[in-house]
Amino acid sequence: MTKIESHIVGVNAEKAKGWLESNRRNRALRRRLVDTYARDMLAGDWVVTGEAIKFSRDGKLIDGQHRLEAILIANETRPDLEIPLMVIYGLDPDSQHVMDTGARRTVGDSLALDGIANASFVASTARLVAQYENGDITTNTVQMSTPEIRDWVDAHPSFPDFISRNLRHAQKSPAPSPSGLLAMLWKLTEIDSEMAQDFYTGFATQENLSKGDPRMTLFLRFVDIRIRREQARARDVMGLMILAWNAYRKGRTLSTLRRPGESWNSSNFPVPI
Repeated sequence: MTKIESHIVGVNAEKAKGWLESNRRNRALRRRLVDTYARDMLAGDWVVTGEAIKFSRDGKLIDGQHRLEAILIANETRPDLEIPLMVIYGLDPDSQHVMDTGARRTVGDSLALDGIANASFVASTARLVAQYENGDITTNTVQMSTPEIRDWVDAHPSFPDFISRNLRHAQKSPAPSPSGLLAMLWKLTEIDSEMAQDFYTGFATQENLSKGDPRMTLFLRFVDIRIRREQARARDVMGLMILAWNAYRKGRTLSTLRRPGESWNSSNFPVPI
C-alpha cells in the first residue's frame, strides 16, 4: 500500500500549471468560484485549512482544480504570488467519488462561531446588501466568498443588531424573501432612518393604513405573489420595495405595484430617493 503523506506547499503559478496538467476526471470548472478564490488570494484573505489539494497514488490530481486555477488568475495581477496550500499525496484513485459530498460550512455557520445571533440571516442579508452596493443585484454574476461577506459584516458592526431588531416582522410578513426585505430596509435607513422605520413598521403591521397607502399596496402585492405562487426572488422584493418607498417619500398614493418588463436589469431597477 502506498504511503499517504501531507505537506504544506507554497504554490506559485508555475507549480499550479504543472499540477493542473495531471488533472484527472475532475468536475466542470465553475468560473465564478475560481474568480472568488482569486479575489481572496489577492486580498490576503486566503488561509490554510485542512482542505487539501489531493493527488492519487498514481500522481494524478483528483481534487483542487478550482484553487489552482485561481492561482493562475491571481498571478495575472501579482506575478510573484505564492499561496500556501495543504497537499496530500498517495490517495486511492477511487476516493474522488466521495469527495465533497458532506455538508459544507456556510457563511452563517462561520458567523455563528463568533457568537452572532441570527447568523444565517445576517449572512444572507449582508450578501444581498453587498451585491446591491456593487451593482450586481440584477445580474448576480459575482459569487462572494466567506471572507468577503465577513469583511462586510465586520465593517458594519451595527448590522447584526439591526437584523435582530427587525427580523420578527420580516419573517411574519408575506414577503417571499425576508432577507431581501431586510437588505433594502438597511439601505433605506441610510437615506432616512426615522422615515424608513415608519415605512417598515406600517408595512409590517398594516395599522391605520388606508387604501392606496404604498405600504399597504406593497403588503398586498406580496400576498398576491404568495397566493398565485409566482416565482419571486430577493431582487423582486427589493425592487418592489423601492417603488413603494419612492411613492411613500413623495406622499403619493399607489394603487398597483408591478415589476417593469419581464425581468429586472440595470436600466429598469429603481433607485431609492
